[in-house]
Amino acid sequence: MRPTAPPSHPRPERRHRQRRPTPIPWRRLEDRTKDALRKSPGGRVLAAYQKRGKECKGALSGEVTRACEQADTALSNAVVAEIRGGLTLPVPEHLP
Repeated sequence: MRPTAPPSHPRPERRHRQRRPTPIPWRRLEDRTKDALRKSPGGRVLAAYQKRGKECKGALSGEVTRACEQADTALSNAVVAEIRGGLTLPVPEHLP
């Protein structure tokens, strides 16, 4: 066996991917939970909710656009950010 020479160029650093939050199915949340999220002091959830409403008008008929998907992701991210920021939510009435 012949020893191998070290590579002449340095190995690039690996970048770790940032974890993405799990998508939150907004339509499956209870009304009390949705109201608490929309009334959160940051206003991020309400803004994302309104944008999603504008972008996803034909989503129920099967026409899901890229803008709708992005708005849905932004809503999920806003919900996660508010909860991680300390927002307390009401206890669910029904557990799955």
